[in-house]
Amino acid sequence: MIKFFAWLTTLLRDRNLYLLGLGSLAVLTLAYQVVLPIQIQVGGALDRPYAVNFQAPQKDDGTLFRLTRTNSMIVLPGIGGGFARRLTITMRRANSQRATRVTVTAQGQPLDDRALAAAWQTDAYIVSDGAAFDAVNWVIHFFARPADPHKVNKPKAIQESRAAVREILIEPVAWQNGQWETTGPLALNRIVRPGPAQLAALTLAVLTVYLLLTNLGVTRRWSALAAVALLGAFAALLMFWRIYLTIFSPTLALIFAASALLAVASAYLTPRLYRLGGLTVTRAELTPTLLVFFIALALKLGGTFYPQFISSDLLYQMHRWERILQGDLYFLTSSPEFGNLDIPFAPGYYVFLAPVGVAFQNLYLILKIAAALFDTTTVFFLAFFAFKFTARANFVAWIAALVYQFTPIPFLMLSAGNLPNIYSQWLLLALIAVVLGGYPKLRDRRVWLGIVFLFFSAGVSHIGNLIVMTAFLAAFALALWLWAPDAAARQNARALALAIVAGIALSFALYYVDFTGLLWNEFVGLLQKKFGGGLRVAGTLAFAKVPVAISAAVIVGGLAGTAVGWKQIAPLLQRALLAWFLSAALFVAIAQFAGIYVRYNVYALPALALGVGIGCAWLTTRGKWTYAAYAALVFYLAYVIWVGLSFWFTRVMYVYH
Repeated sequence: MIKFFAWLTTLLRDRNLYLLGLGSLAVLTLAYQVVLPIQIQVGGALDRPYAVNFQAPQKDDGTLFRLTRTNSMIVLPGIGGGFARRLTITMRRANSQRATRVTVTAQGQPLDDRALAAAWQTDAYIVSDGAAFDAVNWVIHFFARPADPHKVNKPKAIQESRAAVREILIEPVAWQNGQWETTGPLALNRIVRPGPAQLAALTLAVLTVYLLLTNLGVTRRWSALAAVALLGAFAALLMFWRIYLTIFSPTLALIFAASALLAVASAYLTPRLYRLGGLTVTRAELTPTLLVFFIALALKLGGTFYPQFISSDLLYQMHRWERILQGDLYFLTSSPEFGNLDIPFAPGYYVFLAPVGVAFQNLYLILKIAAALFDTTTVFFLAFFAFKFTARANFVAWIAALVYQFTPIPFLMLSAGNLPNIYSQWLLLALIAVVLGGYPKLRDRRVWLGIVFLFFSAGVSHIGNLIVMTAFLAAFALALWLWAPDAAARQNARALALAIVAGIALSFALYYVDFTGLLWNEFVGLLQKKFGGGLRVAGTLAFAKVPVAISAAVIVGGLAGTAVGWKQIAPLLQRALLAWFLSAALFVAIAQFAGIYVRYNVYALPALALGVGIGCAWLTTRGKWTYAAYAALVFYLAYVIWVGLSFWFTRVMYVYH
């Protein structure tokens, strides 16, 4: 408590905090003074957050549009108020044979009430006073009904009376030369009233970044510069892509605050957890990894909660969780990983989350948050491996974390809603951390039972993970046996092999035994189908029509980095990485020849990310070439980040999985 009050006192004396707060309000208010036309293609790719209670997009002769229901709205929060605008709407009646009347209002202010034409018609309305003029948030309301007064109360006539809306355009105007004329983005005689909620939310996000960085030990100057950079990004978005930011600002501020709190909690907990594995790491050494965690968590929560984002598999997972909560643990699902065979839908992930689901009820919300948390906290396992087994560990840790989080495949898993894969990957890394961190005590009963428990937990969370996990641990045990790093290696290999057998036996005894016959028959049938006409190669690196989703830069960087930095790796991690790459290569080959790919791309990524970090650490110690090496590193990481962010942007904004 004393430390908290000391921190609070220091905080209240920090003038940067006040300067950033006031500066944010001023800069954002100035950004609001730039007014560009707002155009929404109703029925287009980006209208989902704004079109409320419309029917699904339709296309007719190349024209995109949506049909209204009886009451439909275009919602535009935070666009600014207090200046004249022209609202242009292109619409027609849905059925050329059905006479339809529509009332159009903006913020409750009547703009039009007329019978719709059968053909597309564009109408413009000037808003120069009234409630819509003053409002910083706009709701354009459409009330469609039968034009015939004798049919206004007939349900069928009401249901068939719809307006087809094609385009919404809002432009700033001014009275000039006896008429309303469109004005430019800036006008000296125009003052735009900003949205108070928008200013508060975005200022909170800026201050959150500053507070987080200073709390993690970053100097105030660099913390302030980072906050100013974020403020500049927000200002640019307000000026040029306003509605894409304002539709989401309050949620974004909440995500920033929650992510920052979790980063601070991780800074406290992670070093303490590392001590269980015999590793001492200071918070200062962990800070770069914590910053990667914060950025990745904010990005992934932001993407999954952005109103444009839709994942059909996320709903699929929610419905499966509902079945599991009702006690139905044994059912099948069709999986493209296994040639669209019916395989068991392993319930481990949802059993683990069951107490949270019972307590909070909102399963959809829990799934989104849990998926992002399991995905992003993998960085702490990578940091553990780096600090425990590599030279220049701090450097390796944050680069491995960055590469892992910004490679497309984790974004794809979130977008596609492959939540059990994300969870089982997390368990796999936890299992590897226990095996490597507890290696000296691998034959100790508690460590051995911990390995069996984690193996079982991961095995009943996803059948694909059970397969790749078994392959990796078997390869690692074999590497310890054939290429012993110490005198106890063979005994430890034997203990690990027994743990694998126990984990498999437990998984089958408690879950998969009911599906053994089905799995055997289906896999035999699949192999007969694949190889009945002779061995055929898939012929493409798309692997069973699923993208690799690991950029070539990461694959090459991971393999090459491991090779050149091999001598900087502790012997135990050398064996683990060798087993990791060889077992992953096995599944690449299986995917090519049999089309069974078991998401080897997700499974191989941690080893590749560590390899990139190891290679970058080696590269930047090349004597007189150090500056050139750092320049190459900057360009390499910039490319990796660009590939990942562009992939995530596309998945969030344009792809319905």
